[in-house]
Amino acid sequence: NERIQRFDRRLTWGQGFNRLKTANESIWFFGCSHVVCTGVDYDKVCSHVLEQISGIKVLNFGLCAGGPMAVRDELYKLLVKGYTPKGIIIAWPSSTRWQHKTALGERIFWHPALLDDNKKHNDHCGSKYLYVDAYQEYQQLALSGKIIEINRQVVNEVRDRVKCFNYIEFTFHQVEDLDIKMLTPELDKARDNSHPGPLTQIRVAEILNEEIKIWN
Repeated sequence: NERIQRFDRRLTWGQGFNRLKTANESIWFFGCSHVVCTGVDYDKVCSHVLEQISGIKVLNFGLCAGGPMAVRDELYKLLVKGYTPKGIIIAWPSSTRWQHKTALGERIFWHPALLDDNKKHNDHCGSKYLYVDAYQEYQQLALSGKIIEINRQVVNEVRDRVKCFNYIEFTFHQVEDLDIKMLTPELDKARDNSHPGPLTQIRVAEILNEEIKIWN
């Protein structure tokens, strides 16, 4: 529209990768679509608000539909390249999510909604038709509960890897069977009526700002 709102929202998705030249002086913010802030205008995105009120650059590495494994992979890519953040914030995604890599190395994300018989594919996620074997693996892991245990191991691995950094972890929604706190109750909904809305995003930014003050 005339305010270029779609363009503004696109900037949020992966905007951290476009600002890597400031990676050593920034806070890294990881998560899924709640961190991307789907359905929320850019000036209300949690990472953007946190940057404005803290005066510290905040790089948004949110990936829509990504799970704990996606957070781990993106974080490790940066650390392997030798970047050193001022601090790391992770809003952990659901522990019922999964990912696999295709023969070309592309990551495919699997979401619990796909376990519904009426759902054949999901935005940013795998297709039951295109990746039959991968879906069956995901289905077996999800229905057995093993996927939560695997993701618990991922979370603990990341915690151990980043223990030398300033670090905050939380979740926007209750994460299944993981020792991760919800930072604040959800106050409102985004335009898609699915993700946390601008009031929630701003409130989370305010709480995070109080926690990172001890880093300076």
